[in-house]
Amino acid sequence: MTKNISASIIALSSAVILATGSFFLTRALTITSPVQQNTGEFVRSTDSSKSSSSDTKHLRERAIAVLSKLQDSLDANPQNKVLTLQLANLYYDVQMYPNAQQLYKKYLDVFNQKDTSVMIDYGYALFKSGDQSGGIDATKKVLTLNPKHPIAIFNIAVMYYEQNNVEETVRWLKKCVEVAPTSDVGKKSKEFLETLSKTLS
Repeated sequence: MTKNISASIIALSSAVILATGSFFLTRALTITSPVQQNTGEFVRSTDSSKSSSSDTKHLRERAIAVLSKLQDSLDANPQNKVLTLQLANLYYDVQMYPNAQQLYKKYLDVFNQKDTSVMIDYGYALFKSGDQSGGIDATKKVLTLNPKHPIAIFNIAVMYYEQNNVEETVRWLKKCVEVAPTSDVGKKSKEFLETLSKTLS
């Protein structure tokens, strides 16, 4: 039952992500499975023109209904580590950030406090839930475990960008390019810097 619900949510959340077409951090481009690994990527969906707002609303309603069933499964088995992380990821994917950050916090507190991938997603979910400074600080904690974690560094840059703090955005993007110049996220950082440079000139 849970497996079928999970498959439905994964399909729905993917459709919702493509339909929204907004700037946001998502794990989807750099992971092999939404349960195995969480990472952040700064992306703009290129498929937003294919979905109307009513389609998006319908997809969200369906996703929320299925998420509710999976939440019931977790409520019945609160010590299920895999289900906790899976549900957190799915809430994140449909941009229900307050729900996601609560479950990420539970995962970190109860199951694995040093999972840097979860720490990264927790930080951004916290940021999007209204605690912007807390989200940035939570992501910076990743750097105490891995000072050269490019995705954490990149996500910090993006959060400063969303705060319109250009100086800090540029500083963290340059740091990302410095630590991982040939990685995908390093290349994205370089592109982001070039775009900012054109905007500011």
